[in-house]
Amino acid sequence: MGWLVRILLGALVSALGFLLVWKAEDAVGWFGGRSYWAEWNFGIFGGTSGMIKIIGIIVMFVGFGIMVQLQDAILGGIARTFIPGL
Repeated sequence: MGWLVRILLGALVSALGFLLVWKAEDAVGWFGGRSYWAEWNFGIFGGTSGMIKIIGIIVMFVGFGIMVQLQDAILGGIARTFIPGL
């Protein structure tokens, strides 16, 4: 993947993560409403919108990792945690 495509793709993924954090209450409607599990476990921290914000932050980090070619190292390390044979 060329450097320009990598940077544009990473910026797009990061912008999507930022949008999820910025418009978390609207994103609740986009994804089908409130989650009982999230409301029960994250109730004091914002419930479903708090969970969407956490997902958005993770998506932003993945986007930054794509920009600087760390996606293989980061995602591979996470995968090796769950699948030791990789």
